[in-house]
Amino acid sequence: MTAHDLLATATAFKALSPQELEELATHVTARHFERGDAVVRQDEPAAECFVITSGSVAVTRRSQAEPPAGPLATLKAGDLFGEIAIIDGSTRSATVIALEPTECLVLPAGPLRDLLGRNRAFSMGLLQLSVIRLAERERLAQ
Repeated sequence: MTAHDLLATATAFKALSPQELEELATHVTARHFERGDAVVRQDEPAAECFVITSGSVAVTRRSQAEPPAGPLATLKAGDLFGEIAIIDGSTRSATVIALEPTECLVLPAGPLRDLLGRNRAFSMGLLQLSVIRLAERERLAQ
């Protein structure tokens, strides 16, 4: 499958036109992670987000007050992560660890932000996805 085809299967990119998908696909790179590899680490700067094309990852977050209670989420092929730090310009809010050999498409922040500025439906969809994830994290923390 091409990067265009892989992006088209991800829920987060359903609002993009074929031309926008192709434009974004020209900027992605593929990366492989072995079981146990940290894909991203909490509090590190963010310059990209990821779409899982195969494998799975665990999303974890350390707290100053309590030891980790386990993963906040498990993500699989077709899932996007790392978008929150791209949207709000902050550091990573969680650590993501490969649970098995995992392939990801890496999307640089610049082209993603350009599309967010031009495509309102895409922006709203990505914002909704992010808010849902944050709300789920909040429920888990209670």
